[in-house]
Amino acid sequence: MRINPTFNVNFKSKNAVVGNLAKAAQKMNIGGGSDEEKAKTLLSQKKDFEILGYGGTSVVYKIPYTQYAFRVSKSNPKDMAEFRVNLPEQQKLNNVVAIDSKNNCKILKLIEGLHSQSVFRTHSVDDYVEIVNSLPQKAYDEYLDKCVQVHLNNLFFDNYGDNMIIDIKNQRFEPIDMIGVRDCTNYKVSTNPLKFNPIECMFFGVYNTLSVDDYFVFLAKCAKSLAKDCKYFEYFDYKIDSSNKIEKNEYMRKISRSLYAYLIKLHNNKMFLKEQGLNENQIKDILKSDIEKFTKVLDKHTSQEDDLTIEEMLEIKDKIEKRPTVNTDCDED
Repeated sequence: MRINPTFNVNFKSKNAVVGNLAKAAQKMNIGGGSDEEKAKTLLSQKKDFEILGYGGTSVVYKIPYTQYAFRVSKSNPKDMAEFRVNLPEQQKLNNVVAIDSKNNCKILKLIEGLHSQSVFRTHSVDDYVEIVNSLPQKAYDEYLDKCVQVHLNNLFFDNYGDNMIIDIKNQRFEPIDMIGVRDCTNYKVSTNPLKFNPIECMFFGVYNTLSVDDYFVFLAKCAKSLAKDCKYFEYFDYKIDSSNKIEKNEYMRKISRSLYAYLIKLHNNKMFLKEQGLNENQIKDILKSDIEKFTKVLDKHTSQEDDLTIEEMLEIKDKIEKRPTVNTDCDED
């Protein structure tokens, strides 16, 4: 079984992208020449743009008066010489709308929200955890789906750095860096390049300085997402990274191993039924009661009386973004 991508991304033509950039250029009093020349002149002024984030190999700027971002190579910080919009699926899954492959520049769809880099740079992890743990179960379900969809398109979510945006208004996770190599913790742990540990993926991708108490809610929501839909079971690996700080806490290790054991049981049951020639709907019906039993247990741990409202989340986001930056080593791609 192969799961087809379900990303709902609208990519515009070259004229539309260049036209939007030219309009932004006019608002910044950049005139003369064709729309493409205006767009190139606008992007050449990137040093005056707001910086959205740093990676190990690139810098990402917010392009004024647009819904675009501009990703530029650190080692070769040149400007756009062309706008290629006929892109392969892998680029689209990375929210790329135009590319200049020669100069290694990209125009990206702008994703509004709280960037995990700003959290770590301002030492605001506690506030961040409040927001993440208050997101609804649906956000976790959709995040797992995104990780799997990307994975099945021969890409890997580079969750080893801080490549996550929390879209507060729409209440969802937005992973923002998909790469073509197995270069993140959960993939390195796995001995099978076609499988990954989805809890490890979600854990490292959201925040890697999570406290033990806060991790419990996060772990339960992740596990519930995994258990709810058996069509993903055959893509999972359950090896755990020994450097995971939760593994060093005896209480949490017992809890996490218990959850993993139940997920592995569901996984093995599905594989057995599949080998017997049953189809997905038949397997789903047979596993339904076991899945419901497991998710009901998790419900007790995922419901919080003090979940934040969207307005409260936005207030915390503003507070985090106004704090001064603290020196950190989070500049990973």
